Amino acid sequence: MQREVADEAPIFVVGTGRSGTSLLRAMLNAHPDLYLAQEANFHAWLGLLGWEREPEWLLREWFRSFGFAWLRVDAVALRAELPATLTHADVHRAYERALQLKAEQHGARRWGEKNPLLTMNLGDLFERYPNARVVYMVRDPRTNALSQASMPWSTSSLWAATQMIRDQYDKARPFADRMLFVRLEDLLADPEAQMRRVLDYCGLPFDAAVLDHASGPPDDGIPFPWLLPAAEARKERPTRKAQALSPAWTRLVEERCGALMDDLGYARAELPAEPVFGARFFAIFFDFPALNLYLLRLIAVTAKVRWGLPDAAEAQRLSCSTNPAAWKLHPDWTLPEPPPVQLP
Repeated sequence: MQREVADEAPIFVVGTGRSGTSLLRAMLNAHPDLYLAQEANFHAWLGLLGWEREPEWLLREWFRSFGFAWLRVDAVALRAELPATLTHADVHRAYERALQLKAEQHGARRWGEKNPLLTMNLGDLFERYPNARVVYMVRDPRTNALSQASMPWSTSSLWAATQMIRDQYDKARPFADRMLFVRLEDLLADPEAQMRRVLDYCGLPFDAAVLDHASGPPDDGIPFPWLLPAAEARKERPTRKAQALSPAWTRLVEERCGALMDDLGYARAELPAEPVFGARFFAIFFDFPALNLYLLRLIAVTAKVRWGLPDAAEAQRLSCSTNPAAWKLHPDWTLPEPPPVQLP
């Protein structure tokens, strides 16, 4: 287990997808001493393939993944830094070294990763990096669920989207005293105060550049169309999404995510009238087909990845296929091809 001092500890930005993790990453990356990689997907990818596999095989499969491809790190040089015969600890070291190399590309001393999926691996992160600085981005679950339902990697089922938000927060709560929680609404309303909190927690001096990240160098993260707006100047999120939930769904989301709302200060909505039981029942009933389709697609994608071992481009396509309806909502969106990787 590594024992890094506080000002050398890695920094991770986690939270549910569509909660502002990309925006916080963009703002933090404007700081001259820090660079966070974007969704290297080391833990999620190799966890899906199976940690019981042989270390050399695991490392090669990560090198073949789209998460690694978008890091734009030299796989041959990285493998050359590792022992000839790998252990599982060396595979984790490869992940750490890749993030360090990425930070070095930007002249930064501190390194880390932004990845909502890391919420599911907090125990492993804190075991390997006891002093890790983990910032958990959170957003009002009512708007978060709606935003997730419009993403190709997510689901059009509001029930499934709400459950994802709840599950990830349930995973985070045991580590609450070791993390910093930041509400997206607060970051947008008072960015300087929130960024001072974040940088102080991370052990970094305040730098005004984090308040003007759009004026810095172009981001070299993953150019997925839903991530690109985070590199632009900050702007208030429209309130119309909060109004789009029916009264029944408003209460259903509030009930499923009650712990998150209570812990982080989100008030229940004031409704003209409380939805009756029948309204809630039919809300779930009409969501059921979307939920079933999502589960079937998720099972199919998982099977194709675990046993089909697709290349980076195919794996990327599969990961963005669980909610086909999203592509119809965004006809101008296209998936960029992952950069080529020379394998060792």
